Amino acid sequence: MGEGPQTNGLDFNIEAKVAVADVRRRLGDTEWWAGVRYVGANTQTQFALRTPAEIPQRQFDAMIAGLGLVAEYDGRDNIFTPNSGLRAYLEAMKFDGALGSDHDFSRSRLGLNAYFPAGDSVVVGVRADTQAAAGDVPFYARPFIELRGIPAMRYQGDRTALAEVEGRWNLDGRWSLVGFAGAGRAAGPSGSIGEAPTRVTKGVGFRYLLARALGLRVGLDVARGPEESAFYIVVGSYWR
Repeated sequence: MGEGPQTNGLDFNIEAKVAVADVRRRLGDTEWWAGVRYVGANTQTQFALRTPAEIPQRQFDAMIAGLGLVAEYDGRDNIFTPNSGLRAYLEAMKFDGALGSDHDFSRSRLGLNAYFPAGDSVVVGVRADTQAAAGDVPFYARPFIELRGIPAMRYQGDRTALAEVEGRWNLDGRWSLVGFAGAGRAAGPSGSIGEAPTRVTKGVGFRYLLARALGLRVGLDVARGPEESAFYIVVGSYWR
């Protein structure tokens, strides 16, 4: 994991039993949805060699449990591989001892995905995402930069922000090429997003229209991050 300018990661293993409940209701005939979300996780964590200064032991168990509100607008033309439209998502969670959590903290997230057709064969997508956490946040629950080309939890912070653009060029009725690039920042408790280092990713891929009736495309992406490259099997859109 990393924070701010830190570059040396820590090797650890987490085993978790996770329960998630998400109940939403559509607001009339609009594209708006609202509801509640519960997240519970019983985790066993073990560090390989050393631990951060704030974690005194190499192995420990913990329970986190949180309840929150979610609101979503979904005006995409397709939930699998959109060609146009907008999706916006807002989540506010509170993890508390009253729910059985060993850590009291809050987390929030605001995300936006937009898709724009450019002519008959090109679709351009834009994604923006920001997250924040406060309180007694366990290290594995801190926000991190979520971009293709960066391993999960590699760059963490109390606040994260990222943006990504993706273009898809439809070659014929089935095959298409994809190119994308993104950048993200993770800020610690004593820093700001504006001062945090920028992590840049880029990559290419292809898609195949597997189910024409559903508009479902599948494919493979290869992405390059600040430190390494990675392959991703994509079903539908990579952006959730």
